[in-house]
Amino acid sequence: MIKSRYKNFYKLFISLFFIILLSNLGLIAQSSIKIDTFRINNQKIPKTIYGVFIDFLNDFINGSNGLWAQELYNRGFDMISRNNSNLAYSWDIYGDVYLDGIIGLYQGGYNENGRFYQKITTYNSNSLLGISQNVYVYDTVGGDFYVYLKGDLKNAKVEIALIDTLSNEFYFSHQIDNIDTNWKKCEVKTPKILNSHIVKLAILLRGEGTVDIDEASFMPSHNVGGVRKEYFDIFSRWKPGIIRYPGGAFADTYLNIWQNSITPIDKRVAPLEMHKYNDQRMDFGLTEYLNFCKLVEAEPHILVNMIHGTPEGTKDLAEYCNADTNTKYGKLRSENGFKEPFNVKYWEIGNEEWDDAVETAYKHIPFYDALKSIDTNYKIMVCGNTWGGEKFFDDIYTTIGEKADFYSYHDITPGKPRTNNYDEKQRYYSVMGASKIHDNTFQYIKWWANKYNFSNKIKLALTEYLIVYDVKAPEWLDTNYQNASFETGIWMASVYNTFIKNSDFQPIFEKTFGLGHIRVGFNDKGERIYYPSPIHTVMEFFRHHTGDYVVPAEIDCPTYSTEVIDGLYQSTDVPMLDVCVTSDMKKLFISVVNKHISDSLEAEFEFPYNISGINSKLFELYEDDYRVFNSPNNPDLIKIREKDYIFENRYKFPPHSFTLFEIPFDLDEYLKYDSLEKNNVFIFPNPTTKEIQVLIPKGLSEPSEIQIFDILGKKIYEKKINDKSIFHKINLNNFVKGTYILIFKNKNMIISEQFIKF
Repeated sequence: MIKSRYKNFYKLFISLFFIILLSNLGLIAQSSIKIDTFRINNQKIPKTIYGVFIDFLNDFINGSNGLWAQELYNRGFDMISRNNSNLAYSWDIYGDVYLDGIIGLYQGGYNENGRFYQKITTYNSNSLLGISQNVYVYDTVGGDFYVYLKGDLKNAKVEIALIDTLSNEFYFSHQIDNIDTNWKKCEVKTPKILNSHIVKLAILLRGEGTVDIDEASFMPSHNVGGVRKEYFDIFSRWKPGIIRYPGGAFADTYLNIWQNSITPIDKRVAPLEMHKYNDQRMDFGLTEYLNFCKLVEAEPHILVNMIHGTPEGTKDLAEYCNADTNTKYGKLRSENGFKEPFNVKYWEIGNEEWDDAVETAYKHIPFYDALKSIDTNYKIMVCGNTWGGEKFFDDIYTTIGEKADFYSYHDITPGKPRTNNYDEKQRYYSVMGASKIHDNTFQYIKWWANKYNFSNKIKLALTEYLIVYDVKAPEWLDTNYQNASFETGIWMASVYNTFIKNSDFQPIFEKTFGLGHIRVGFNDKGERIYYPSPIHTVMEFFRHHTGDYVVPAEIDCPTYSTEVIDGLYQSTDVPMLDVCVTSDMKKLFISVVNKHISDSLEAEFEFPYNISGINSKLFELYEDDYRVFNSPNNPDLIKIREKDYIFENRYKFPPHSFTLFEIPFDLDEYLKYDSLEKNNVFIFPNPTTKEIQVLIPKGLSEPSEIQIFDILGKKIYEKKINDKSIFHKINLNNFVKGTYILIFKNKNMIISEQFIKF
């Protein structure tokens, strides 16, 4: 009796298990993506949705890994070494200071806006004393070096050298002549170095004498307008739509005085000690930034100093950027080498001024008025946030009224809990739920705007955005490898789907570049490698594989919810399949992210017409392990793979993957038929393999028919039409390969079209 009871229980358990399993499989199989190309959004997706923010962190601007192609740290000798008060920070002594002479650091120098200059004094004709710094050199191109010198050389000679860091072998040496007691810019072309990638760059004094040193520079000769070629090539290929500048918290400090960033580069204020021993100077100043935007064809977006700037100074800034050469600052721009205006139209007032919304709004107004008094077409952003909720938003707009074109905010996706008591899957799914969080944010803000009767012209601008994983450094300095893992690429694709679909409401999106885009490291050969994170790979891909218009799509698929875990997003009812469809009128782009951590999901596409069988392109980002990352030795491990694909109406998406279908067809023709009566028919796809869709003129009042004839004139198909449907599917399985003539006719018209079955 007991055994029989267990046996019946076992049968019941197995039955329930298979019912649940089949139910789940059915749920997955029933996933559908319904794409309605007849309700295409007629508002063009702005290129500003593909933006970036140049952040002044982690030596991203200055330093050997930075955007600016400067290989020297503390090139103006304006910061004191932590270990030797007579030596500039980042520089080393070359030679024996106890035997050969004295090295000192003194106030002043060629750059009167700097702090110090370096002095070398040698005792006798046998002395060899100098300063050096390790620099990176290329085996393909040489370098451009210069330094400002003056002194009393007596019988000494100044020498510039590139030296092996271990053996002290001289790879290159050049003697500088004609040094006197006046500052002189001395320039040297250095050769490419074949046997090493890291060398000492030394400024040496041989013999008895004294030399003063200030404002040195060493750049690879293939820099582009001062920008490192590796970065310039990335930006040129990527072509971001808009670039925000200057970076972050720096913008509202007393250090950010725009006039100081347009002076001659060797006369600029230094050091800028917001991040001590990090941001040393502003070599990548306003003019360099504007020129860079011009070269990479990006809209400039300037962040105005609200706290230490003035409305009048901001008008002067706009004049420098945009006015003709008859004005004071337009003339100065021309004198700096740029006669034509830069046409800056995007302006943001203040950065992260979140303490008091009303105070921020009142400070915003005079800056807004000043800029609009110059040009009413300027697009101006007010400093806002989303976590301050309804009250912060209400306080801002109640105070400023109509005086903002965009509500600017910043956001971070948290990637690691603040507790050790969590499940890895929940952490992963929380990150992948970011797109749903953004969807909700858009709805909240629209609701607030309607509730308080604010202007319908309110638009959002997400001007700083990143994902962080808590490491030993502060979160905002997070550069650990998890931040560049495959997971972040899927995260980026998912949120980009959301931003593109909502680009009519949030037309501006700017991802922080220095945190999470390009990584820099040395491979086993000692070569310095610049390589993309999956975040950058995805962003660059979207820039070139997204249409001009959003196409509505309805997704029916499994959803998930996450638990409340300290430090993470808590998301509910997040679709496992994240979909965005766009069109450039000649192609459809279907972007799909499968967020399921371990399972493939199969979905069926539904269109108003059948497009199965079209020769298309399929792009896929997938790795077995979502935690892998690119490295200097394997910089292209994670990449989007492309293949030819005959489009089918059903596809199985791999787990944790991003897939994009690029399908050629003339959507514009369909839209014409949807909006106008035409004396024409349209056959799609053509050529075809299995079936055709016939699109006939709208608004027919008479019965009609479709006939198909082969090339010899034999009628092989006929269909009577008595309804008002404009789509008619015809199965061609019984048709042989060849050319056919389709005739559409009614009492008033006869139309013929040719198609091919292959």
